[in-house]
Amino acid sequence: MKIYYINRDQSTVRQDWMESQLSQLANDKIHYVRISAVEGAILSEAEINAVTDYDKGTTRKLSANEVG
Repeated sequence: MKIYYINRDQSTVRQDWMESQLSQLANDKIHYVRISAVEGAILSEAEINAVTDYDKGTTRKLSANEVG
């Protein structure tokens, strides 16, 4: 089984905490992988629009952080 967790590159304390917690659970059957998070607040409007599709009946727009 693989566990994925999302973490900002700048959040090294959180990364250390997550890996400490996950290593307590991990064994030869459970592996974890860190995925680098995108800082939503710095995305341009064009970048946000490129990954969202509001024509499919979505009731509200996602915030920049939600897209990130």
